[in-house]
Amino acid sequence: MVREGRSPAGTYIRIASVGIWSALFPASVAYVWWAVRPSLFYEVFGIYLPYPAFFLDFEFVRRSLAEPAGMTESVGALLSHCFRFSWAGALIICGLAWLIGWADDRLIRQARARPHRFVALLPAAGVLLLYQMCQNPLSLLLGFVLCLWLAVGFGRLAKRPSAFARWCLFTVLCVSLYHLAGAVSLIFAFLAGLAELRARCRWPQALAVLVTG
Repeated sequence: MVREGRSPAGTYIRIASVGIWSALFPASVAYVWWAVRPSLFYEVFGIYLPYPAFFLDFEFVRRSLAEPAGMTESVGALLSHCFRFSWAGALIICGLAWLIGWADDRLIRQARARPHRFVALLPAAGVLLLYQMCQNPLSLLLGFVLCLWLAVGFGRLAKRPSAFARWCLFTVLCVSLYHLAGAVSLIFAFLAGLAELRARCRWPQALAVLVTG
């Protein structure tokens, strides 16, 4: 099979993809900065939206480390306080949207679904839509970003011959992700199972990964 990156059509698609993402990021930042205005979120924290509690003390850090998804919730709460400045909030929101879209693009590329690669724009647009609807799922988005990028890395390893090594890696990543992001880690388990199935149609390994996750 000719690799996408070495064929003329694949090169054009890749250049177009980079150009679109490069143009959309500053446009999205400007839109969120001036239209969504994250500073308005900061003003209603504790009134219409849950207050993002974050404290610099040992007890708070200990509880964050002990609870599933505690780390992403704490980091999300800390970043939410940056919404006091609309430009900072816009960079955070669009940065997460860009990371989600880029990870989706990589996953679609791994699946060899070239005609549908621009579908990766849809989840990124969904992030902006959530904030347009006055929602602030920052902690959830952080966990989502972790799951997607770890799935990208696992997908690159799915073609390696050592099933035992992949199984050990999956177990470590799944346990770590559950501790960091909570139930969102199920997304990683699902994507890892698809990677196993797509690599060499390994049904037993794919089902085992999905069930374990």
